[in-house]
Amino acid sequence: MKIILVTTTEILPFALSTVLNPSLQYGSIVVDEVEAAANFLPNMGYSKNLLHSFYELEECINNSYYDFIVCISYETLRNVMLDEICKYEKNLEKIINFNDVTTAYNFRQEINLRYYQEHFSEIEIFVTGISYTNEAIVFQLFKRKLMNFAHASQDLYYDYQIAKRVMTPKITGG
Repeated sequence: MKIILVTTTEILPFALSTVLNPSLQYGSIVVDEVEAAANFLPNMGYSKNLLHSFYELEECINNSYYDFIVCISYETLRNVMLDEICKYEKNLEKIINFNDVTTAYNFRQEINLRYYQEHFSEIEIFVTGISYTNEAIVFQLFKRKLMNFAHASQDLYYDYQIAKRVMTPKITGG
């Protein structure tokens, strides 16, 4: 799959190393500070030739083959970036917006599951549920080591998936 990535230089390393699938092909990487991005992009295994400034967005969209345009931004820039993209790409199904993905909170469950997988033998109790569960548990009152998988607005489906992953010996090693 070939994409045009539109993001800020500040978010670019995080987007390429953590958020996006490494097997993606890039037609263009459009950023706000091309020179700064050019300094670290080759260290990440990408060519400087992929880089374009926001001022070249129209040209990248009109003159490149791509399957999708992926926009990764802070919430404060989301509307500005999306408005600019929508000026040139009228098929909204080709635009994928990752808003505010740079917070660790969005990856909390994955981080917790990885920690659990590495330390499962030390943990005797796990908790899952919505924010009420997260806020109601006072970890200091438990005499046994507890792992908290509760998350605000967490769906019952994800509670089940977390419990299944925690309780499956092949996955946890326990």
